[in-house]
Formats: sequence, structure tokens, C-alpha cells
Amino acid sequence: WNTNFVQSNLGATINVPGVKGLELRGVVSYDKMNRDFKSWNRPWVLYTWDGVNRNSSGLTAAQRGPGDPSLTQDHTTLTQITATLTASYELDLGDHYFKALGGVTREESDRSYTRAFKRFFLSNELDQLDFGGAAGQFSAGEASETARLNYYGRLNYSFQDKYLIEGLFRYDGSYLFPADNRFGFFPGMSVGWVASQEDFFQENISFLDYFKVRASWGQLGNDNVEPYQFLASYSLSQTGLGDVTTTAYETKVPNPNITWETATSTNFGFDAEFLNSRASFSFDYFINTRKDILTLPNKTLPNYSGISAPAQNIGEFENKGFELTAGYSSARGSELTYNVTVNFSSSDNKLLFVDEPDLADRPWQRETGGEVGRPLLYRFVGVFRSQAEIEAETLDYSGVTPLLKPGDAKVEDISGDGKIGPEDRIRTGGSVFADTQFGIGTSLGYRNFDFNMFWAGATGGYNRYEWSFMSGTLANVQRPVFERAWSLDNPDAAAPRLADRGDQWYSGQTDYALLTRDFIRLKSIELGYNLDPSIAGKIGAQNVRVAISGTNLLTFTDFPFDPETVQSGSSDQNGSFAEIVNATRNASGAGLNNGEAYPTLKTINGSIRITF
Repeated sequence: WNTNFVQSNLGATINVPGVKGLELRGVVSYDKMNRDFKSWNRPWVLYTWDGVNRNSSGLTAAQRGPGDPSLTQDHTTLTQITATLTASYELDLGDHYFKALGGVTREESDRSYTRAFKRFFLSNELDQLDFGGAAGQFSAGEASETARLNYYGRLNYSFQDKYLIEGLFRYDGSYLFPADNRFGFFPGMSVGWVASQEDFFQENISFLDYFKVRASWGQLGNDNVEPYQFLASYSLSQTGLGDVTTTAYETKVPNPNITWETATSTNFGFDAEFLNSRASFSFDYFINTRKDILTLPNKTLPNYSGISAPAQNIGEFENKGFELTAGYSSARGSELTYNVTVNFSSSDNKLLFVDEPDLADRPWQRETGGEVGRPLLYRFVGVFRSQAEIEAETLDYSGVTPLLKPGDAKVEDISGDGKIGPEDRIRTGGSVFADTQFGIGTSLGYRNFDFNMFWAGATGGYNRYEWSFMSGTLANVQRPVFERAWSLDNPDAAAPRLADRGDQWYSGQTDYALLTRDFIRLKSIELGYNLDPSIAGKIGAQNVRVAISGTNLLTFTDFPFDPETVQSGSSDQNGSFAEIVNATRNASGAGLNNGEAYPTLKTINGSIRITF
């Protein structure tokens, strides 16, 4: 790989002469990337030893790898241009304060990609395309463009620093939507009241040094969706009837009416300080909703209709909860300084609407009304530990397996019909998003020493500790999987036996591998020392600081992988809400598989900083 970057920014700020408080600012950035990839794939020779002769006669050479050399070369070019122009005006009239800002941002990107491939080279040493044969060669290429245009504005007003009002808007346009629905208008507003500055407050509530109540409401648009859903897309195919003919066929039915997903946030809260402002407390209650989410109309056009329906702006989602923060610090001027801050948040999310069948005979399989991302799985209730238990079982498992074996999973008969089948799967668990998050941060200072530490934790986020080949012989089985699985040597284990997919039915079908990612982690810790100025001055420095720090040094969790890394079972860990909803609809709970994302790193750093 060989990647070259050119990144540039050019900006200017003008304080308009003759108009006090008026400022104009413009920034243009130009980024260019060129990436070249070359893969020279050659056969190699592997020598095997006969285990007897300890000279060359005991070695046998054989060619391994590809049958002949091949060369792949890629070239990718990406150009990104962003231009922003803003104007701000500030006016202070004593009791009245105004500030206004307006701006426009334009973003464009162009990407092109080409690939060339050849085989049948004259030599294993000639790694240039010219030396490849004509047979087996091919080329490929693609290009894409993106563009966004955003207008925005904000107006602030304050009266005596007691009454605060802010209004704002965004008018955003995206290439992802058709011309008639390309732009969306998203307003917002917030108000605040510093009650502690009122005369009646200062006369009657002496234990509070500061008290402010606030509320806000605002909307934002989301265009993190698959591009060009409003256009019909085509692919090419070939037919061998007579002469080979290339034909185009439609691969996607377009929806010319798609538009922005809208996120609405409502928040109420207050901030308080007391004990001479050494103690502080903040509280927020929030309701966040999303509407017009692009999701599939699975009830209106089910799969058996034979129509691949386009996504529509029909999904709705809600998340509400509260956050609080409390802090306490040392008195001003003390030689020993310290600060402790604690934060805690709790939230509940709910899928308000997704186009799904009514499922009147099995309401436990509906997504609507529950947390987003709940997989549809059988409820695991134990393990068949012996053949005697299997023979004593009264439930009919023939709908899922022709033969039960010791170590197989037991599941619950949700429908109550005495049989285990697809109707017994139930929406279980929760979303990948943690319901509760908390943290505590501390800082200490004494003379030239300083110390900082931050702990964080979360509960309620779900992930699957399982994937298709973890139960069989296709690959090595990890130790935690092996140790919790039933076997002749471990008949009392909590999990079913390990077996190839063809020898068992329950892998990916039951909730025994659905775990929460509860954890407490030491996120960061640092100890520093600043040399006395008289010592630093001997080398002409203003300050010399020595420090040692670490991140993610300790983690307390029962989850077998990194609890902070959401494992989606794919290379893209930043899927949109609609992608999460659509990915988790099937029986096996795709999107919740685990163990495939790189974990958070544990680091220890030492540093010396010298300021001249």
C-alpha cells in the first residue's frame, strides 16, 4: 500500500470597519488522497522432511500456493472540498445582549477507483502488467460523487444575565435525496433562567449560591442512509444463448419520495451550586424521538409477494431518560486541591413503529413496543444431560431436529402447544446500547504534584457471544466457550455441547449466548510532577513536567470480549439506526454477533514536556 495525502486550509477573518461587533469569516479546505495497492501473488516451494535423513536427501520439494503468478493493481483517488462562510454580529446594551450568527457550508467529494488484473506471467520475477498473458486478465472501475449544502443560523438574547433565549435553525440539503425532497428545515430553541440572581432568591434561599433552570427543544436531520434509493439501479449479466450478449436488469425498485429522517430532542434541567460554590449538581430529563426512519415495509409488501420493496420513511423510535452530575472541590487558595465529579445516566429506548405483520397469534414476536435490536430466539432453559432426560421429555422437538442427543439445548414452549417450532421464538434481550452509564473522575494537586483518575462503566447493553462456527470443528474453539459447554467430562455445564452445525440445531437459534456487556473500567490515570521554576530556569525553560499515564488499565466484567466495543459481526461498526433495525429482524439476531471487532487498547505512556 502507498498512500499520499495533501491537506490544506485557507481562512480569513474580517472585522468589518465602521460596524462594531460585525465579523465575517471564511474557510476553504482542500484534501486530496491518492492510494496505490499492488499484490504480486506467486507460487512458492515448500520442503518436507522424511523424518529420517538429516541431509538434502531427506527433503522433498513441492510447489505450493497459486498455480501461476498473478498481479493485482488498484488506484484510488479521493478529493474533498469544504467551504464555509459565516457572519456574526454582537451587540451589548448593558442589560440587553444580542448575538447573531448565520452561515453556509458546502461539501463536495469525488472518488474514483480502477483495478487491473493479469495472470500467466513469463517469470515469477517480472511483476509488471506488461509481462502478463492475455488470458485471464480483467479490469474494473467505479466512481462516485457526494455533495451537501447547509444553511444555518443562531440568535442569542440575554437580559441582565438572568433571562436567556436562543433560537437556531438548519436548512440542510443532501445528494442522497431527490430534488423535491433534498432540503430539510430543522429548527431549535432553548431558554434559561438564572433564578439565583433574583432579589427574592438571594433574600430567602441562602444555602444556594447559584441556581439555573433551563429547557430546550430542537430537531436535526439524518442522511446516514444508503445512497440513491430514489433512483432505479441496474446490473449487467450475460447470456450464452447463441452469441454472448450483455444485458442490463433492474436490481432495485426506486422510491422517489424518500427524504430526511428527523430527530427531535426535548430536554429539561437545572444547575445548582452551594457551599460557597464548592459543591455542584446538575439534572437533565430528556426525550429523544426519531421519525421518518427509512425502513422496509415488511407488512405492506412481505417477502412472499416476490417484490423487493424500497425503504420508506415510516419508522419511529423513542429514547428517554435522565442524567445527573455531582461535584465537590476544595476551597480556593488551599495548598491541597482536589475535585471529585460523579455522573450517572439512565435511559429506555422503544421502537414505536416498524411496518411488520400483526402476528395476532404470536404477539411475543413483534418488534413494535420493545427495545430496538431485540433478536428473535428460542428461550434457553437448560441442557439435556443424559439420554434418560431425552426419553422423559414430553415436548415434541421434531420441528427443529430429527434427533435429540445428550448435550442438546432445552427451550421453552412459548406457544404452549406441546411442540417446539418457529412460533416459539420470542423477542428477547435488548439493544446493543447500554441502558445505564456512570463515571467518577478525581483530580488532586499538592505543591508540584498532580494526579488525575477517571472510572467509567455501563450496564444493559446486549451482545451475542457466538457465531456460526464457534460450536464445531471448522475453527479452533476459544477457551471460555469450551469451558462452559456440556461434554462427557463436564456434564453439569451451563451451555449446550459443541458440535458441527449439521449435528445440532441450536447454534444461533437460542438466547443462551446473549449476554450483557456490564463493566467498570479504569479509563485513565495520570501522575505528574512540575519541576520548580528555579530548576527549569537553569536550562532556559519556563516549565518542565514529567508524567506517567495509562488508559484502560483495569476492567471488571463478566463479558468475554471488550465490553466497550460493540460487536456487529461486520467490518462497519457505524451502522445507521435503520441498518440496526433491519439487521436484527431475522431469527438469528444478525448484528449482535460478537468477537470480530478489535478491542480497545491498554496503554502506558511516559512523557517529559519542556516549555521554553
